Amino acid sequence: MNRSIRRTLLFWYALILLGVIAAFGAVLAVEVREAALRQVDSEVTAHAQALVDELEPQPGGHFELELSDEYVRYFRRAGPDTPYYAIWDEKGAFVDRSRPDVEPRRPSAPEEREDGTRREHIVAGPGGTLLLVGRDTRGERERLRDFLGMVLGAGAGVLVLALGGGWFLAGRALEPIDRITRAAAAISASNLSQRVDVAHTESELGRLAKTLNETFERLQGSFERQTRFT
Repeated sequence: MNRSIRRTLLFWYALILLGVIAAFGAVLAVEVREAALRQVDSEVTAHAQALVDELEPQPGGHFELELSDEYVRYFRRAGPDTPYYAIWDEKGAFVDRSRPDVEPRRPSAPEEREDGTRREHIVAGPGGTLLLVGRDTRGERERLRDFLGMVLGAGAGVLVLALGGGWFLAGRALEPIDRITRAAAAISASNLSQRVDVAHTESELGRLAKTLNETFERLQGSFERQTRFT
């Protein structure tokens, strides 16, 4: 009975703890992901606005874009998350773009959008142009996966430690039941004076021990009266 109660308590404790860890991990993952995407959106939005301010119409329907050294380094940096820009005129033709290997979908109006793993921001430029700045978020997604792996590992470690502590605490909490069981088993017709020790038994188990002692008292009195009568 003791072991069964102990396992039942540990099962429910583990189930609740697992639910708490899973909920915490899910909320944390969503918050971290949204924070990373907000940072990317803020980055491409700021760069799109800065570029459109540098876009100047030229005679003959041409446009000139002067990039500072900072922006040249920004749009030429290596890696899977290299940013890019693209410019369309009012007829939908490409005016300029930073990466020939990336051909973003032409937008119809200024907007913020997600295209696969890419985050893009489109602003309206002079002469009916549309300017897009985007960046791949695979780097953020990989870092998020690594972070989730760390969270899962930490959660598994916490769960194991908590289960070990729960097993120990459940044993300590149920120890009075063992004492009550041993005391009750030691009582026999020739040893009715045995009682359950209530000195270290508290709460509901203490009341149970006192009730059993009162029952043993009445039982002993009944045996003594029966013995004298016989």
